[in-house]
Amino acid sequence: MNWVNILVALLSAISLLISIGTAVWSWFSKGNARIAEALDRVVNKQIDHDRRIQSVEEKLPHLPTAKQVSDLVTEVRTNSERLNSVREEMHRQGEGIRRIEDVMLKD
Repeated sequence: MNWVNILVALLSAISLLISIGTAVWSWFSKGNARIAEALDRVVNKQIDHDRRIQSVEEKLPHLPTAKQVSDLVTEVRTNSERLNSVREEMHRQGEGIRRIEDVMLKD
């Protein structure tokens, strides 16, 4: 009977170790599931970022360069100055025409 008690104690200890191992494995598995979900979210976010970067890279060659923008700004300033000159000249001509009208209406 002594060996039966030893066998029962041994099987009891093995059963306890299996139960503890199952509990630990279950606990770690839940952690792995959370980590897997977080990893999936990160991967999906990275895929979205890749798509956005590809979209920007596709549009980038069609954008003007810094030199082209600078040239355009210079040209707009030049045209603005020319327009101001034309506006001043038209104003002077308008005043001259009004003076001529005044002279013609007095006579």
